[in-house]
Amino acid sequence: MCGIVGIYDSRRATTGMQAQLERARDLLQHRGPDDRGLWVDPQDACVLGHRRLSIIDLSSAQALGHRFRSHTDTEVIVHGYEEYGVDIISRLRGMFAFALYDCRRQQLLLARDRVGIKPFYHTTSGGTLLFASEIKSLLAMPGVEKQLDLQALREYLAFGKVYTPKTMFRGIMKLPAAHYMLIKNSGETLMQRYWSPYQRRFPLAPASNENEYRETLFNLLQESVRLRMRSDVPVGVFLSGGVDSTANVALMSRVHGSKVHTFTAGFQGQEAYDERSHARAAAQYFKFVSQLARRNGAIVILNGDGSDELFCGYNKYMQYLRLQPYWRGFNSLPRFIKTAVAQTSQRMGVNGVAGDMLVRASHEIELYIGATGALKGTPAFQEILNGKAEVYRAVAEGRQQFEAERHSTDYCEWLSYWGLRSEVEHVFLYRADRMGMANSIEIRVPFLDHHLVEFALQMPQQLKYKNGEKKYILKQALAGTVPEEFLHRKKQGFCVPIREWAGSMMHEKIFTVLPRLQSDWGVLSSGFMNEMRTRLHETEEQGFLSWNLYTLATWYERWFK
Repeated sequence: MCGIVGIYDSRRATTGMQAQLERARDLLQHRGPDDRGLWVDPQDACVLGHRRLSIIDLSSAQALGHRFRSHTDTEVIVHGYEEYGVDIISRLRGMFAFALYDCRRQQLLLARDRVGIKPFYHTTSGGTLLFASEIKSLLAMPGVEKQLDLQALREYLAFGKVYTPKTMFRGIMKLPAAHYMLIKNSGETLMQRYWSPYQRRFPLAPASNENEYRETLFNLLQESVRLRMRSDVPVGVFLSGGVDSTANVALMSRVHGSKVHTFTAGFQGQEAYDERSHARAAAQYFKFVSQLARRNGAIVILNGDGSDELFCGYNKYMQYLRLQPYWRGFNSLPRFIKTAVAQTSQRMGVNGVAGDMLVRASHEIELYIGATGALKGTPAFQEILNGKAEVYRAVAEGRQQFEAERHSTDYCEWLSYWGLRSEVEHVFLYRADRMGMANSIEIRVPFLDHHLVEFALQMPQQLKYKNGEKKYILKQALAGTVPEEFLHRKKQGFCVPIREWAGSMMHEKIFTVLPRLQSDWGVLSSGFMNEMRTRLHETEEQGFLSWNLYTLATWYERWFK
């Protein structure tokens, strides 16, 4: 199953909602074009609907005496629940988002995978719980109103993303990654986190024992790729010719022992963003074109998301690691001194990373917060740093949780931890799910296998960044499997020429649609829009800022015409 919807009401008040749920379910046809189903609780407490993308058929499967009635892997969850109860969730490996109704106990279990690969949304209407794989299905259900969440809007503008549990629609929430909800017939609701990357401690060797780390890492990654190649339909890979996707290709070749179908993208006339030559060479030796993959018969695709966060592969991470010792010393000073220094530096024109660091320290805000949105560098963002705005809470709570779970002075761990919680979950995985499912493709993420995540997060920093080499231990683990020319190729990633595209078309929509937010909701004042207009003429951030605002304008026009 790749698309689910459902209704639950402990008052047994779901009578007559079957047709509405069917319409909401079929809005997810792209997630599951191969089959569909609807189950109605005889006692009218629950209705479940699904759309299926056929990936694995189980011709015969028996375990622990359970008899399987279907040929789908989804039924394993049902029998696992019969055997282990709610604890089945912690025994699952991989990506999932599911709803399971226990008729005997008259309770509903909702669960989402550990790192948030698959989406899960929920809301309530008149005391009835509604849930689905995508928000559009919830908006099609009775009693659900389209209301803009103003706090989520500020969060998007500040950080370029909306943190769990909020969404851009007020009252519609995301089920957090690594959490489950248990709703009992009494009406009691339990929200429980079932996994932390630090709950299982690895007996780690000293950092000097590189061989042990290299061997363990290679084995974990190879096992993860092997598991994610389980499929009764063609499996391919998004390939950029960089370390992560080339590693997927090399390991898939080792596991499968035959030709691997690879897919990549290029932009004619934009050579700086064109990776086809590198990708072609990598493919001959042994992200995102989903339509091409589907047209060529690939229904399951592997990608390289998560590797840069786990192994400190970004240049910005290196900047933070170099700055952190200075930051720690400066941050230990009394606040009035930090404030005076920050204000003086601003008057002297100190900008960039150094200026930003001084300002954050003066407000006693975390050095790395993952802010890449439109508000960064504006008076509104200073309000966030001052702690006057609710929007910073997600970062502060993330840091508190990290410190509670991991007593570590290794700043690289925080970068990896928050990178996974921030960029990976709310940007990369969201994007991969939407683009893949829009084309009825299942995207799997080998680097985010939870065993690999646990090992990588607890690994010493000096193995991730050594002698100026980013992702050092990963490259060492892949040596002999991936050719040297790809291991040490300059990082490029899956980029598109936004800056070159960010011309009149984007700007016209931005300044036509976004002013409506002022008249409709009293936000984004004319002063803010004038400031954005000025900043869009600045070369350095023009492309990214244009894309953030253009995305917001397109979304608002789609849902609030």
